[in-house]
Amino acid sequence: HMGAMLGKAPQDLDIVIQASGKPYLARPEGAVSFSISHSHGKILLGLMPGPARLGVDLQRMDDSIDIMRIGARY
Repeated sequence: HMGAMLGKAPQDLDIVIQASGKPYLARPEGAVSFSISHSHGKILLGLMPGPARLGVDLQRMDDSIDIMRIGARY
């Protein structure tokens, strides 16, 4: 977990929520980046070593959409 990656207890991490709703570390440690997404009762947490920006997205699959056809366009 993020606390272990930073060598800190989870309760010692200072996480702030931006006006847009995106969480971030108030005092960037430079050792970890994270991103959270949620949809329909599920949550996805991405953790990555380093200061690079990380983004994850979780969405419910709609079987009526032909994702292979859409993917082929890109």
